[in-house]
Amino acid sequence: MGLFDKLFSSKVKETDMLQPPINQTNRSYVVQGYGTGSFYALLKTLLPGSFKDWRATSGDLMLNEIVAVNVDWYCRNFTQAKPVVKISVNGEEEIIDHPIIKLLKRPQIDTTSSQFYSNIITDLKINGNAYARKVRNSDGTIGTLQYLPADSMVPIGNKTNYLTHYVYSNSSYQTDISLDDLIIFKIGRNPDDLRLGRSPLMAGLKSISTDNAISTTAYAVMNNGPYPSMIVSPDKTNGNVEVSVDDARAVKKQLQTSFSGDNASGVVVMNSPMNIEKVSMSPKELAFDEVRNAPILRICSLMGLNPLALGLTMDNATYNNLKNATQSCWQDGMIPLLTILAESFTDYLLPEYFGTPEDAFVAYDLSNVRELMDDKLAEADRAVKLYTSGICSLADAKRIAGFEPENSDENQYFTSIEPTPAILTLKAKEGYIPTDKMAANAKKGLELRAEFGRGATAVGVARANQLIDKENLSEETVKRMFSYFSRHEVDKDAEGFREGEEGYPSAGKIAWLLWGGDEGFSWSKNIVADLKEDE
Repeated sequence: MGLFDKLFSSKVKETDMLQPPINQTNRSYVVQGYGTGSFYALLKTLLPGSFKDWRATSGDLMLNEIVAVNVDWYCRNFTQAKPVVKISVNGEEEIIDHPIIKLLKRPQIDTTSSQFYSNIITDLKINGNAYARKVRNSDGTIGTLQYLPADSMVPIGNKTNYLTHYVYSNSSYQTDISLDDLIIFKIGRNPDDLRLGRSPLMAGLKSISTDNAISTTAYAVMNNGPYPSMIVSPDKTNGNVEVSVDDARAVKKQLQTSFSGDNASGVVVMNSPMNIEKVSMSPKELAFDEVRNAPILRICSLMGLNPLALGLTMDNATYNNLKNATQSCWQDGMIPLLTILAESFTDYLLPEYFGTPEDAFVAYDLSNVRELMDDKLAEADRAVKLYTSGICSLADAKRIAGFEPENSDENQYFTSIEPTPAILTLKAKEGYIPTDKMAANAKKGLELRAEFGRGATAVGVARANQLIDKENLSEETVKRMFSYFSRHEVDKDAEGFREGEEGYPSAGKIAWLLWGGDEGFSWSKNIVADLKEDE
């Protein structure tokens, strides 16, 4: 049993969990709550250009289908990103083993991981605030986390301290929660209370209300009939100008029965001369789809997502456009969200673990996100083109492709007299071919990384793929490999590096394999030695 396991071995009790709010009487899930779990909005500032109560008009935001589709995308795709803990070593970020990862993978003992994070993400994107309570073991260590609804939390302060604690309220009681026992996630700022965040979605209440009205109108047109709406009046040419009330009702009923519901577009024969005048537009004339495009674009923009990737619009829906739209959802939506979560875990949770390096921080590993895979190759191609065109230096090109440049790369530009640009080896020319054993080690490393969720950065994963594909590696790449092995040889002395040890495979072991293992070390060492002799 390791040091962290011994320190955090005691169990939290079920009775330590707070009772969730049960009776939610008001369904307006909008901004800041009264702390009763009632989903009631405190939208005190009127939206520009209107005196209407848009909080009441928009209603429960999660019952608007555009908002719901956006939030659902975040909740479904969030699990592709894996939490890791990193430190900086010689200017490079490296993943380390840390017990917080076990907690982040299963944060709340009485619910699933996906449900916990879905709750946090929903509150954060809709409300602008989200909260998780640290539930402590008997020895004061963290046993589990507990999601607390944002609309059940109220910040409290006094004359000397603007924030001293929070009050949590459910349907039957209130309790104070210390700041030391909370993880606080926040987007933006609420001008009515700077202790709170405010979601950008609040600026879209008009668009949400508009979309709700469009949906309701479309339903009414299709359901209420006759279709289309009309005015039926006596034919004055025959002198029939009087119609009794009973006759009028009979004609109305006959038309509604023949033209609506299951009998839409039916046939009716009148038993007296009548004029039928159309007074409303057909659904095509109303152009519901065109009218609805504006709210879709605005709401999705506020949520940070591309509507094409969500299936909310099919304009220009080619394969490449859909692919680009999905990638933009990650770049403009998911990655900023992950940054907020990681920063809060770093600030509020990581310091709880004794022995954590001061420069350690929580991050999310995106190397296995399928929508971003092609981005890495595209960036490498772009880097090569920029360098060989003389637009950027070798150092800048390496940074673009995700590699750490050497000091000698600064201010080095490609010239036409160079036979081959010494750059990035994702698409190397002449060079050194990895051995079969190195490829096997790299493959094993990827398998262990996928299984245990730790070990190496995106650079290490890219290197493993190069070795597996037996790509020609340039001198520059071989030197970087030797430099990596030389720095990390000390990882072999750590517990968990060798099979049979507790904690096997350690993050260092997995990273070592990704770079080619012992065979990769000796291979790169021999090549570097030969290069020095040639010099």
